[in-house]
Amino acid sequence: MSFFSRLPIILLATMTFTSAMVRSQALFQVSSDQKISASGLIVEGKVKAKRSYWNSKHTMIFTSNEIEVYKVFKGTLQKSTIEVITTGGTVDNDAIVASDLLELGINDVGVFYCQQRSSGARIFKDYAYDVYSSSQGFLKYDLVTKKASAPFVKYDDIEKQLYKELYKKTGRLPEIKNNLFSVERINKSITLANASNSTLAFSITSFSPAIVTGGTIQDPANNVLTINGSGFGNNPSGSAAVEFAHADQESGNFSDIAYDSKLIISWTDTRIRIRVPTTAGTGIFRVMNSSGATVNSPASLNVLYTVLSTLVNQSRFVQFNLVNENGKGGYSIKYSNNTANSGVDINSDAAKGTVQRALNTWKELTGVNFTEAGSTSTQKVAPGDGENIIVFDNSANALGDNGEGVPLPDGVLATCYSGLGFCGDTSKLYFKTGFDIILRNDRYSSGSVNFTKGPCSPFTSTTAKVDLETVLLHEMGHALDLGHTIDLPEGSGISGKANPAGLMNFSINYNLRRISPDYSAMAGAAYTVNPHGNTYGTCLTSNQEMTPLTTTVDSRDGCPKTFPTTATPMLTSVSFDLAHCTSNKLEDPAYNQLLSDGTTGTSITNTAFYPFRTNSDGGNLILEIGNYVTTPAELAACSPAPTIPVKGVQMSIYEASACPGGQSFPTPLLYTEFSGNGKLPVISGLAGNTDYLIVLDGIENTKATFNIVFNGSALPKPAETFVMHAYPNPVNAQNVSIQIFNQAAGTYMLVLYNALGQAVVQKTISVSSSSEVKTLPVSSLAKGIYHLSLISPGKKRVKTITLVVTK
Repeated sequence: MSFFSRLPIILLATMTFTSAMVRSQALFQVSSDQKISASGLIVEGKVKAKRSYWNSKHTMIFTSNEIEVYKVFKGTLQKSTIEVITTGGTVDNDAIVASDLLELGINDVGVFYCQQRSSGARIFKDYAYDVYSSSQGFLKYDLVTKKASAPFVKYDDIEKQLYKELYKKTGRLPEIKNNLFSVERINKSITLANASNSTLAFSITSFSPAIVTGGTIQDPANNVLTINGSGFGNNPSGSAAVEFAHADQESGNFSDIAYDSKLIISWTDTRIRIRVPTTAGTGIFRVMNSSGATVNSPASLNVLYTVLSTLVNQSRFVQFNLVNENGKGGYSIKYSNNTANSGVDINSDAAKGTVQRALNTWKELTGVNFTEAGSTSTQKVAPGDGENIIVFDNSANALGDNGEGVPLPDGVLATCYSGLGFCGDTSKLYFKTGFDIILRNDRYSSGSVNFTKGPCSPFTSTTAKVDLETVLLHEMGHALDLGHTIDLPEGSGISGKANPAGLMNFSINYNLRRISPDYSAMAGAAYTVNPHGNTYGTCLTSNQEMTPLTTTVDSRDGCPKTFPTTATPMLTSVSFDLAHCTSNKLEDPAYNQLLSDGTTGTSITNTAFYPFRTNSDGGNLILEIGNYVTTPAELAACSPAPTIPVKGVQMSIYEASACPGGQSFPTPLLYTEFSGNGKLPVISGLAGNTDYLIVLDGIENTKATFNIVFNGSALPKPAETFVMHAYPNPVNAQNVSIQIFNQAAGTYMLVLYNALGQAVVQKTISVSSSSEVKTLPVSSLAKGIYHLSLISPGKKRVKTITLVVTK
C-alpha cells in the first residue's frame, strides 16, 4: 500500500518560496557545444512562480516553473514567459526529492538551455520545456559579482564571456524580450548600495555556531545559525536574504534564503536567526539587505553534513526521517530483473556485485537497516509505492507526466528518488515513505558515459571512466537522507595523484573513486540512522523508528588519543581492516603529506593508524605483512595502468609523539607500498626512546585485511627464555614466518604436526645467530589447528607452539 495513498490528494499547490530541497548531482560533464546543439530554445530569464503537481498516474511529483524571459539566444518565442518542468516537489504534505536533477528557486536568474517537453504544458498552458542536461543546463547568475555558473562550468563575466560565447556559437544576436533587465545596470545599483551602506556600518561581526548541520530541523542546537552585525534592517523586504555557499553548484554560487522564508526564525537590524538549509555548504555566506547591498561573513561557515528537508503545506520546513517501513526494522530493497523496454537484469549484470558492495559498506559501517529482498519485474520509479527498487533506466520508468518513460537526462549518472509522507496527523513527524535508485543505461538514457562496474579502479583502463561503486555509494547516501556537502577533489586525477571529492560532494570526477564513507558522511549517517525517540502516528508499526544493525568499524580507524609510554615489544603483531576504515580530514594527513617528497598528491580514503615506541638504543625496524586479503578477492587480479598503481596499501611513518592534527602532518620518514605478504624494506636509523606513527591507506581505496609483525633492533628483544614465534598466526598465506631466539648455532628441524599427530611439513634449518627468521610453506595445508615443533641437533624437542591455518 502506498504511503501517499493514506493522505488527502491535492494535485496542485502554489510554491512561492526559495526552495531548500536537496538535489544530488552525481554528474558527468556535458560540454557547452553539446548543450547549445541539443537545445531548441536558449533563453535568459527569471523564475517568477512555482507550482507542483502529481502526474496522472500519481507516481511522481513535478514542479512547473514560470520563467519571465529577458533574452532569446536561440529559437523563437512569441510570448514573454515559458514554463519549465522539473522533477520533484511538494504537493500539500507529500514530497518527492529527485537527487540529481535540476531544482529552481523563486527569483533565480540565468540562462536556460531548453528542449520542448513531449507531454505538453501542465500549468501555465503555454509550451512546456525541459532543461537539457538538467542542472548543467541552467547557468545561474550571481548579479553581485556578475558571474554565472552551473556544475562544471563558471563564467567570471556574464556579458563579456557568456554572452560572447552564445553569440559566437549560435551565430546570432539575442532577441530582447525585456529591455529593462541589464546585468551591468543591476550590478552597478548593488555596488552603489554597498557604497552607501558602508557608511552605515553594514557588517557581519560574528556568527555561531561555527560548525552547523544543514536541513536538520529537529536538531536546532546544530541547525540554527545566529548572525550578529549591523545594518541588516528591522523591516526586511524586497531582495533581503541570507545567501549560503551552494552545496549543489560550483564554488562561488549561492543558495538564497529570502527574508520571508519559513527558514528565517527572526530578523532584526543587528541579529538574524536562521535554520541552515539542506542546500548550504561550507564556505563564506553573505547577507543582502532590502536595498540590495551585500556583506560577507568574516570567516567560512563549516557545514559538517546536510540531510533532506523540504517545505510542506506552505507552512513549515520538515526533515526526512528513516523509519521501520518494512516491519523488520528498516527498508527492503529489490533488484529489477526485467529486460523489456531496454531494461537490464541486474542479477545477471556485472553491476550486481557492485551494488551489493556499496550496500554492505553502508550497512557494516553505519548500521543502516537496508535489506535485500530479492528481485522484481517492476521498472517504474514510484517512491512510496511500498517497493524500493534499484533499476537501470528504461522506457517504462514512468517518469513522464502521463506515466510514460522518459530517459535520464544527459550528464546524469544516477538518481535517488525519495518520498516523504506522514500519518495524517500534522502534530507528528514526517518520514521517508520509500526510495528508488535509477542508474543510467546507455541503451536508453540521454548521452553516453563509460562505467567501471567491477571491483577494479577506473585506472585499469586507458580511457576515462566513472566508477559505478562510487556513484552507488553516493546515491545510497541520499537513500540514507543525506544531502550534499562541499568537499572538492584535490590534485590531478589524470596522473593518479589526486584525492577524490568527499562522498556527498555534488559531482564525481572521471577516474577517481571513493568507496568508503568519509567523516562527514559517517557523521550524517549516525544522525539519520540512530533512533531519536521520534513518533510518527498510527500508520506505522509499534516499533516505528529504524532499528540499526550492528556495525563493524576497525579500532584503528582514526588517530589514537594516546601514544605508548614504553617501548613496543619485538614480535608485536597488529591486525588492520581497511575494509572497515574511513577518512577524516580532521585527523588525516593532507593529500600531499603522505608521500615522502611532501608535495606529490595521492588519495586519502580509508586510513588506519598505529603508534609505536623504540627502545633506548634505537636502530632498524623490520615490518612483515601477513594474511593479506582483499575485499573482494577479485581485486587482487586487477591489472594496473602504466605507472599508476590500482591496488594495494600505501604506508607512511612519521616521527610524532601525538597526533599531528588533520592536514598538518610533517614530511614522513618513509613511504612505501605493498599488495601482498612479505617483508617491507628495512627502516634504519630510528632514534632511541622515540615515538613514531604509522599511517596506512588503501591505494585507489583498496579494501584489505592484514597483519603487521614488528621486528628489528629498534625494539626490545624477548626474554632469554623465549624460543620461537610464528607469524602471522592464524595464517592465511603461502608461507608462515618462524622467528627463533637464543639458540646455539647448529642444524635444527622444524616439524609441523596435524591434529592426528602426523608430520605434514618438515624443514631443515641452520641457526647461526641469536635471532633468525625462517619460512615454512603452508599453502598445501587444509584449514585447521597444527602444532609446530623445533627439534635440536640432538633430536630433542626444544619448543612446540600452536599454529592455526585459516586458508
